[in-house]
Amino acid sequence: MITKYDSNAKFGQKQEEDSSFIESLNCISKLINVLGEFPSNSTTASCFNRASTILHLAMSLLDSEFRLILETCNQGNNADLKSPKPLKQSSFSSRQESTYCVIPESKSSEDVEFPAYTSEEISKMNRIATAMISSGYESRCCMVYNMVRRNAFSSELDKLGFENISIDDVQRMQWQSLEGELLCGSL
Repeated sequence: MITKYDSNAKFGQKQEEDSSFIESLNCISKLINVLGEFPSNSTTASCFNRASTILHLAMSLLDSEFRLILETCNQGNNADLKSPKPLKQSSFSSRQESTYCVIPESKSSEDVEFPAYTSEEISKMNRIATAMISSGYESRCCMVYNMVRRNAFSSELDKLGFENISIDDVQRMQWQSLEGELLCGSL
């Protein structure tokens, strides 16, 4: 089944096969946990190693698929994003407006949208993440998600003209210039 997904099949194309694949991963994960409780001998060690290898291969496939969905959806739908609304004017005096950033009012929870991802893609990512987490690969799942989102966030900041400054750069900056960097310019 793993070789099928590795060769040409994509996760999410056939719901029944995906469910069977995830059920198989759950069984293998449980088998690994049970084999780990037995005293080590050549038979259990061989079974344990083989099951661990199979699970690792499956997780590598899910890892790649998860990354692909995150990256593809993020790149393909940038044109569909709504342009940001202009910031509302603050009720502060003009002296204060030139010193501080204006924070837009937050939307209600009913207005929240995820324009870069369809409900089908979100469902696929949910199934993949759930399978990875339940198989003991939570840190890997989080690492992939964080890496892809960090890259997307940095890319969007670059498009908006913001400089990406590392924490080391911030620590080396003079405090007077740092204060100027942190405060927004006049509107």
